[in-house]
Amino acid sequence: MPGTAITTPPGAWASMMGRTPEREALKAAAQARPRFEEVFELVRSAEDVPKALFRAEPGQQWVPYEVPYVRGRQGLAVVQQGLEDALADAGGRLLIAGRAGIGKTREVAEWAAQRCLLGWTLAVARPDLDARMGALAKLPMQLHDEKLVLIIDNLHARVQAAEDGELPYLERLSRCIDGLARQGLHDVRVVAIARDERPFQQALDLATESKQWREFGVFRMPDLTDDALSTILLTLAHRAELELNPGLARELVTNSDRTPRTIFINVDLARRKQAALGHGDWLPTEGETWRLKKRALRAQYPASDQVQAQLLLLARLGLPARGAYLRAMAAAAERPACDDALQALIDEGLVGRRQDRLTLFGHEQELDDAPAKPHADDWDRAIAAMTDESSRQAHWAEDLSLLALALLRADRPEQITAIASLAIAQGHPGAQPYKARSFAHFLAGRLDEAMADLASAIERDAADGSTWHMRGLLKYLMNDGPGVLHDMARAHELGEDS
Repeated sequence: MPGTAITTPPGAWASMMGRTPEREALKAAAQARPRFEEVFELVRSAEDVPKALFRAEPGQQWVPYEVPYVRGRQGLAVVQQGLEDALADAGGRLLIAGRAGIGKTREVAEWAAQRCLLGWTLAVARPDLDARMGALAKLPMQLHDEKLVLIIDNLHARVQAAEDGELPYLERLSRCIDGLARQGLHDVRVVAIARDERPFQQALDLATESKQWREFGVFRMPDLTDDALSTILLTLAHRAELELNPGLARELVTNSDRTPRTIFINVDLARRKQAALGHGDWLPTEGETWRLKKRALRAQYPASDQVQAQLLLLARLGLPARGAYLRAMAAAAERPACDDALQALIDEGLVGRRQDRLTLFGHEQELDDAPAKPHADDWDRAIAAMTDESSRQAHWAEDLSLLALALLRADRPEQITAIASLAIAQGHPGAQPYKARSFAHFLAGRLDEAMADLASAIERDAADGSTWHMRGLLKYLMNDGPGVLHDMARAHELGEDS
């Protein structure tokens, strides 16, 4: 339907064409608050806890959480009780810090599984939609009757990956947590996990040996003892049907960075080659084991580099990574299908797959080396892949809405209209694509269509105060005084403080 196009916007409306506070406020309001289940995976079964944390599908073999759980960390006899006590002392918010690969996530998985058995519900922060973290939309009613634990793994990587110009991830995480209490959820615990080597300390502003970080207490995860690591190595070797005597196991542990992850990968490499474990082929550090796995995979599956690059691109754009989109990218580039390479990456533990979404592991260095901002052709490749007919799947409408939102955050309004319209045509039930398209209509001077989309957004989610706030802003710029008062009052009633 043709709208009212203004070719020379007067006064205040013209100021919205530049990067002004008014335009940025409208842009922020155009981003509908995420639903709880968008940014967290709910887990109620103890057996699903490690799968959610390690991004693994049921039945996937030889995955990191299958390293046998052993007690015995330096200076701490029972870690699980230590975590429980630290969380209580910290008032329910705890940051677990330690160097890479020492089993922080595994310890949390064991602790969280016990919480599930005691009737708690876990909410594991999804790794691929960090850009959506922030104050949440109205919570499902059933959550008000549950005891909730939020778990945010790899906090250091989430902070580093945030794009310039975005509200910092930690600030958005705080808004999310604080908003839960405002919505009536008071029995909530929060556990975050992060590396604490010097570069990550700086990114997190976490002082060495500090016992407090922001509103969180700090629990420093001790290293495992050599006896515990030897037990892990012997158990894994037995399961892999590799001969290994306790004396040699102890020597190999001593000649390593003393992390379960390094031990796990060494045994996995020996298992695949059917080679004996010994000093000759032993790689003492996690970095070396990752590099060898990648080299071996590249020799057998040349497309593995292409797959990892595509996954990294989607992660940087804040888009969900699915096999269908990788296949569409390969086809557009006239490259061979990548299914075999993708499955090999999953089997090698370099990529996680959970609920049809893919997560690239071990790529923090690649993130550091990547360009600061994606190029226009990066966006074009992602858009072409996600809108290709071959990409149709059960979550397509939701993914298209996320694409429209990513384009909104990236200031690419010229592409929002088509993507948001496609999401709506595919039956997306929520307000987000309407809000994104309204912003694009407004910047193009199509005021009637902008207002109509906001009316549709309110019809679909009248409890989202940001939509009323957005419409109030538009009415202000259109000199509709009574309309401004009405919509801003409604936004305030719904807790919108922007």
